[in-house]
Amino acid sequence: MTGLVAHDLTLGYGERVVSTGLSLAVPPGRLTAVIGPNACGKSTLLRALVRLQEPRAGRVELDGVDLRRLRPREVARRIGFLPQRMVAPEGISVTHLVRRGRYPHRDWRLTWTDVDEAAVTRALLDTGVEDLASRRIEELSGGQAQRVWLAMVLAQETELLLLDEPTTFLDLAHQYDLLRLLARLRDAGRTVVVVLHDVNQAARFADHLVAMQAGRVVAAGAPAEVVTADLVEQVFGLACEVVPDPVAGSPMVVAH
Repeated sequence: MTGLVAHDLTLGYGERVVSTGLSLAVPPGRLTAVIGPNACGKSTLLRALVRLQEPRAGRVELDGVDLRRLRPREVARRIGFLPQRMVAPEGISVTHLVRRGRYPHRDWRLTWTDVDEAAVTRALLDTGVEDLASRRIEELSGGQAQRVWLAMVLAQETELLLLDEPTTFLDLAHQYDLLRLLARLRDAGRTVVVVLHDVNQAARFADHLVAMQAGRVVAAGAPAEVVTADLVEQVFGLACEVVPDPVAGSPMVVAH
């Protein structure tokens, strides 16, 4: 099992400090959801966990090894990352974009193998975009493009999968399709970390919740332990009741 751990991170942009003393252990083989208000440091944390954001202090370890000691290709073979915003090269087709997810696994000759082709086909099917394979990215709706970007990350076939607000642009049905897919990946042995704005979706699908506020982790644990009326009011400023979800039994936030 892969262990991804952040130790006492200080993170920021220019003169602005986003987080200090930020520590987090990602449970291997679990689906972890990170929740919190806008601009609380969720995206910055994920960027640090994939070595796209250099900590000013502290370190991130993968299986006990500082990420800075690993080559970028090695990190990309083990951690897949879907950021909030992606820009595709003009004129690229869905299939060719998804194929880019295989680059970390290809040798110096860039030989395309049956394993690569199978990974791309599986990713297209899992995300429901196989019918769009020949289309150009700029021809797609925002929701369709989001699922294609996810397919590219899935084609990496990494042990760890980190996604920053992947339900953005998706309609309600596709949001739940995506979350069910992440749960299946978890059940197949992957470690998944996802930033979500919908607390009820996070509580329903995640094994482990991390609540952030003002650049720090204020609670972490099972959804039933984390999602309380007091925490929701503290973190989001929302007066509410927390009741059992009538379908899943998970905590469900009902605003006053």
